Amino acid sequence: TLGADGSARTSVDIPQTIDGNSQMFVEMDYQDANGEILTASRRVPLFASAVQLGVKTDGWLMKEDDLRLRLVALDPQGKPIKGQRVQVALYSREVLTARRRLIGGFYAYENNMRTTKLSASCSATTDELGLAQCKIDPGVSGEVYAVATTDDGNGNTARATTSVWLAGENEWWFGGDNGDRMDVIAEAQEYKSTDTARFQVRMPFREATALVTVEREGVLSSFVTQLSGANPVVEVPLQGVYAPDVYVSVMAVRGRVGGWKLWWADLARKWNLPFFSREGAAPTATVDLAKPSYRIGIARVKVGWEGHRMGVTVKADRERYAARDTAKVALEVRGTDGKPAPSADVAFVAVDEALLQLAPNESWDVLTAMMGDRPLSVLTSTAQTQVVGKRHYGRKAVEAGGGGGGDLSALNRENFQPVLLWRGKVPLDGNGRTSVDVPLSDALTSFRIVAIALGDKGQGFGMGETRVRTAQDLSIFAGIPPLVRDGDFFSAGFTLRNGSNKAMTVTAQVELSPRVATGRDLTVEIPAGGAVPIAWNMTAPKGVEALGWKVTARDASGNATDAITVSQEVVPAVPVETWAATLARVGEGGSIAIQPPAGALPGVGDVRVQLTDTLVPPLQGVRDYMAAYPYGCFEQRMSKAVVLGDMGAWNGLAGEMPVYLDRDGLLRYFPSDSMTGSEALTAYVLSMAAEAGLPLPDGPRARMVEAMKAVLDGRLRRETYGDVRLQKVAAFAALARQGAASGDMLGQLGITPQDMPTSTLADYIAGLGRVSGLANAAQLRAAAEAVLKTRLVYEGTRIDLSDKGNSPWWMMGSGDEAVLKAVVATLGRPSFQGETPKMMTGAALRQQRGRWDTTTANAWGVVAARKFQTVYPAEAISEVTTASLGGRSVTRSWPLPDPQRSFVFALPPAGAPTPLALSQSGGAGPWAMVQVRAAVPLTQPLSAGYRLTKKTEVVQARTKGVLTRGDVIRVTLTVEASAERNWVVINDPVPAGATVIGSLGGQSEMLAQGEEGSGAQPSYVERGRDAWRGYFAWLPRGTHSVSYTMRLNAAGRLQLPPSRVEAMYSPEIRAAVPNSPMVIAQR
Repeated sequence: TLGADGSARTSVDIPQTIDGNSQMFVEMDYQDANGEILTASRRVPLFASAVQLGVKTDGWLMKEDDLRLRLVALDPQGKPIKGQRVQVALYSREVLTARRRLIGGFYAYENNMRTTKLSASCSATTDELGLAQCKIDPGVSGEVYAVATTDDGNGNTARATTSVWLAGENEWWFGGDNGDRMDVIAEAQEYKSTDTARFQVRMPFREATALVTVEREGVLSSFVTQLSGANPVVEVPLQGVYAPDVYVSVMAVRGRVGGWKLWWADLARKWNLPFFSREGAAPTATVDLAKPSYRIGIARVKVGWEGHRMGVTVKADRERYAARDTAKVALEVRGTDGKPAPSADVAFVAVDEALLQLAPNESWDVLTAMMGDRPLSVLTSTAQTQVVGKRHYGRKAVEAGGGGGGDLSALNRENFQPVLLWRGKVPLDGNGRTSVDVPLSDALTSFRIVAIALGDKGQGFGMGETRVRTAQDLSIFAGIPPLVRDGDFFSAGFTLRNGSNKAMTVTAQVELSPRVATGRDLTVEIPAGGAVPIAWNMTAPKGVEALGWKVTARDASGNATDAITVSQEVVPAVPVETWAATLARVGEGGSIAIQPPAGALPGVGDVRVQLTDTLVPPLQGVRDYMAAYPYGCFEQRMSKAVVLGDMGAWNGLAGEMPVYLDRDGLLRYFPSDSMTGSEALTAYVLSMAAEAGLPLPDGPRARMVEAMKAVLDGRLRRETYGDVRLQKVAAFAALARQGAASGDMLGQLGITPQDMPTSTLADYIAGLGRVSGLANAAQLRAAAEAVLKTRLVYEGTRIDLSDKGNSPWWMMGSGDEAVLKAVVATLGRPSFQGETPKMMTGAALRQQRGRWDTTTANAWGVVAARKFQTVYPAEAISEVTTASLGGRSVTRSWPLPDPQRSFVFALPPAGAPTPLALSQSGGAGPWAMVQVRAAVPLTQPLSAGYRLTKKTEVVQARTKGVLTRGDVIRVTLTVEASAERNWVVINDPVPAGATVIGSLGGQSEMLAQGEEGSGAQPSYVERGRDAWRGYFAWLPRGTHSVSYTMRLNAAGRLQLPPSRVEAMYSPEIRAAVPNSPMVIAQR
């Protein structure tokens, strides 16, 4: 528990002796003001000594008789230590290399390191800044390590080490390996465009000829130089055109060792003579040690960024504001030359920093984006690999070789929008300055204000930012669960914070909207600078979709007050669904038996009757189903927008299209770079957009059209399962509907109408009608329509298909979808003039529980209904329609306005069926869609093609055997699949207020480490506040398990709907298991 100052101390035993500095990863759980239990983490350094040493050289390259070192001594808090005596010892490091002969006349290197302590040393005492210097004459060249040591007051030794290369008369030897690589080390990672870059070439030669090239998209410059082992350094003059980066390649070639050197080498090896080179030897039948050799290395450096960096200053008139204040922010922009830039384009944004903690916005750094990494597009090849025997024939990798106030009594805080202001362009005055007024929201938080500048004609980029915060003496923070289920008994928590330097006695009041309950006033004492939690316990009511909480707080003196309004979503624990539905003609005799489904909750549900004067079925059940549909891939979001006629939702989805497109122009089901696009989805989107009249953005549309052409040509295929010919027909139909098909594409289909499943045949017929300039289009379409007619089978008036078992489920196809696509494709065709009404009626009777089977089928059904109404207008209905159920009657006189065509009856009690009588006083009656809607809880596991099991284990508990708010549990879900399907989803509900670990912000890293899975794993995961959902792009037969971890943030008795698994495009394959309510004690 934290003390009055908001801090606490604890001791942690270190289990082992620390040898050198190390780190300890520490996590702390705490209750946030929003009601969640969050985790703060930190890596705590563990020091072996009370003195922290640092050592560095004065330069990158030094001489063998002049080594200058700089030392620093700090305490663990980072403060300088004065008078600390530091000793420095030197060690030389030599690489001893021998070449070993291999089979086939090749050779390999064997390297050994030899470290020798040098006699040279120094000592120094730190000054008041904790700094010291010393100068040493090592007396050797090559690689030298400087080891600085000192003792603290307890005798614990601190060490610091650095290495430096000393230039001298001796050659440097860097060792070698069996490949063609060597390291090229840049002196610095970034240079100005006028600088000269220096690179250390770590070659295993005493001398070599080097080809030095500056590369990127091509070879920008090159030169040849001689390298010596005594000083293997290359200097490369830089130019402005090298910006933003270049790759410096050094290819070092050592020629054949020949002449008198061979005789000396043989003599030195034979008699073991010192001071003589043993490199090279006369070639023999088995080995040639004098053969030429080469190495290549590449280093990347940044160049010329300073010529593109603009100066942007953002400054607010003060740091602290009250809620709803206006912050006056001054901007100043200077160009790359440091002068005012009045013509610069400036974008301005102010955003809540809490949002940035969830997902930082890196797009603001335009300079880094515009000066981003440019790839190396040059490959270096040499014929030396063919004449110089080597064990390794690899090219050098591109990796660098080393390198508040006022009266707030009338203020009710309810506007918590995270984005305060966004302006795409802010004009500047002649001095490159301006001022922007930023209206602050009601949130008591910190805001970041950012300005992004673009120089005139794109010359320069810059970004500046500042922070402001809002605060007041008395503040209320809401900690209620954002979502609850009806019947949940939960604790609605709020936090009262005293921001003044005096204690307060505060009284809080609560008001609900709608007024389903009342709460008593709560009075608490809050110390200066402190915070106190308060809570009201309640049961979430039934029949409401949202609860509005208005909480006001006032101190006893009346000087400090605050009010806050927040909304809480309420969803049904057992949703009301359509369990039975039928379409009947009023006046054709008989009644409809109405009976609640077995296990239905009493008092919940109704009988809905919808009247229509056309053959098009009422679509309210379809709309209800799609509005409540819980999943949200691209297809499902589009289908929902089509069914609901929601152009706003479609425009938003269309704006997100670029992030759904893969590199080939195919749409992904989810916006994840790890996923590939789908031919079936892309074809569906293009076809549905055309049929439903939805506009497509030009750029994404063009890319999708090209992708469909590639699919048709056989150049592109991502979904390798299923018949590729069906994909080609879908692509052809999509192109035709978009006006991008041509007659010669038919020759690429490779399939006849007789071999097409009905869903594909409907696409083929629709495509033929949209291709212009096709000479035999009429004959082809007539032949295809004749095949379609042979597929139609009627059971009474309900339509079926003779090939219903051949629906391509892997292309989101189903029996309902095939029938509805056939209706769309044949509407208005003379050969189907008398058939289409029968097809529409038969399609309506295919509905189960008031809807068709899949999301795509429901979208095609709505399109078919809209188009059918334009071809076949409504009948003229007259007189009076009467409906009677359970002693209540409803009468409607025709003609009827749309709002009066729907009415409901109370659901009869369980028992014997109750008849619903429908009658017409005269003439032909309307069509009536009757739906029985009820809430039926799942009490037993359900298995149909899948079997689902669920295991819950406690990861972290406050009290053993009792779940407490703040505890962490892990859920493992196991699916046994008897059939393989694409796009399968596991939907597991989480209790109100729970947070799935792994979602953004403030979550533990260590608690999620125990998550395990086997078999197939989700391709995409949604961590919602109502459920965890894992989507599988392909789920094969077999057993698969996944797990996730969540923290319980709300106390009470919380309802949980069933856990489910289902194939989204084969909904008959599914499984579900019921969940018991979760009881969570208060912390």
